[in-house]
Amino acid sequence: MDGLIESAREVLAINNRIVDREVHRLQLKAEQVQRGLIVLVFLSTAVALTIALALTRYIARPISEIDGAIRQLGGRRFLQADRGARAETCATSGGGSTGCDGDSTNSRRRRTASCAMCRTS
Repeated sequence: MDGLIESAREVLAINNRIVDREVHRLQLKAEQVQRGLIVLVFLSTAVALTIALALTRYIARPISEIDGAIRQLGGRRFLQADRGARAETCATSGGGSTGCDGDSTNSRRRRTASCAMCRTS
């Protein structure tokens, strides 16, 4: 009977060593997974902030242009912006920027037929 008890103790000791090794292996694996998750959280946070910054700049630029145009209209400076748009349109349509210089007496004489912006004023 002592031999049977001794064998049972040996089996129990072997079993405990196997369980301890598995527990240790699982703890190492859990630590690796935890480190990986921390890295992923930092990376995803950086990506999210980058996307938020890019979208903010992408959306803010047109809003600031609209705000600037509204402020120009409020300050009665809309003629300056209108003349700039006319000159740009004349230059791109082949009429030349001299046809839309804003000088009302000379611009009527120098307007080109190809400049639709000049003909409307």
